[in-house]
Order: sequence, then structure tokens, then C-alpha cells
Amino acid sequence: MSTLYRHTQPARILMWVYGVTFVVLLAVALVVNNTVGWVVLAAVAAVELGVGYLFSSLTVEVTQDTLAWHFGPGVIRKSLPRAEIAEVHPVPTKWWYGWGIRMTPKGWLYSVSGLEAVAVTRTSGRTTLIGTDDPLGLANALTGVTDHAAAEGSHRPHIRA
Repeated sequence: MSTLYRHTQPARILMWVYGVTFVVLLAVALVVNNTVGWVVLAAVAAVELGVGYLFSSLTVEVTQDTLAWHFGPGVIRKSLPRAEIAEVHPVPTKWWYGWGIRMTPKGWLYSVSGLEAVAVTRTSGRTTLIGTDDPLGLANALTGVTDHAAAEGSHRPHIRA
């Protein structure tokens, strides 16, 4: 299966926030003169470091048959058959939707940075928002049909601007 589109968006702001918080928590843990307090702060810092690693980036890949995306090293991943995609369009997201995996009024949002996404509406009517710093590139990849796909009678989703 050949890859038509692949893009990784780093979570720069999240990495700064996690990094600074991690350093502050470790500094507080070192200052605390209490073993239990030190252990709790160190555990929280370790969990934060792990979550930061899991959400360090968002990679989106489009193949002939599939739209797939995963966070960081790929432990958290989702995919969707392209045949189920009815419509795609770039959309702005609200700052209060946050980053990570969130339920929004528009559908599930998967994002690590920025305020841009591509809304992917399925034939069932459900919408998923995939955060990206390349919304037009992703939308074009999802709506483009290669000669091979056209010959096979592939489903082509509609793009709405």
C-alpha cells in the first residue's frame, strides 16, 4: 500500500509546558524535606514525562485505502477506511477545545498544537477533527484520486472550503 500523504506535526508548545513543569516538579521534590512528598512529586513528574512522550507529535498518513493518525511513538492510533469518508474540509478550532483527544461540539478532536484541523465527515454523518498545521495538504490528499484509484472506481470524498 503506497503512502499518498504523510505529515508529522510536533507538539512544540506542549513539550515546552511539559518540560518546564517537569523541571519545576523535580526542583520542588528536591527541596521538600519529606520522603512521602518527594516520592509523590517525583511520581507526578514521571507520569507527566510519559504523557508528554505519548503526545509529543501527531502523524497523519493517507494511503489508497486508509486515513490513519497516531500520537508520538504510535501507542495511541486511529484509522478510518477512505471509503467511509463523505466530505472533508479545513476548519478552525477553538482554543478552549485544547489539545490531545477531546470531544467537541463538532466531533472528536485529535490535536497536538495550533488551531487548525480538517473535519472528516463519514458517510454515517459522524465527524472527526484531525489537527494539523497543513490543513490544505491533508484535505487535498483525502480528496485526490490517483489514476489507479479512479480505474478501480474508488470513492472520492467531496471537499468543502
